[in-house]
Amino acid sequence: MWSRTKQIFQKRPLLMNMVSFGTMYVGAEVAQQTILMKINPEKKTIDWANVGRYAIIGWAGIGPALFYWYRILDKVVPAATGIAVAKKVCTDQLISSPSCIAMFFVGKIHL
Repeated sequence: MWSRTKQIFQKRPLLMNMVSFGTMYVGAEVAQQTILMKINPEKKTIDWANVGRYAIIGWAGIGPALFYWYRILDKVVPAATGIAVAKKVCTDQLISSPSCIAMFFVGKIHL
């Protein structure tokens, strides 16, 4: 099963990004709510609607955005030297990070 999954993801890297980010966002939100239930006895159940919103943000928002962003970044700064990596990291932090944070909060507001 793992080899089949790996094969699908190699053929469809956008799908892999969408599934990966969606799963990470869902996992993080479920973990956060589980911890909050242990800390706050008044919170009895997981808010699945909120988990669904995180899934949409990860699967349909952040995953595809970063997939295309890194393809563009690799074309703009193609080399893998130390200087090129530093340029990629700085560019990523200056452009992608604020954009993803904005996308996250806009998604949280509108979903």
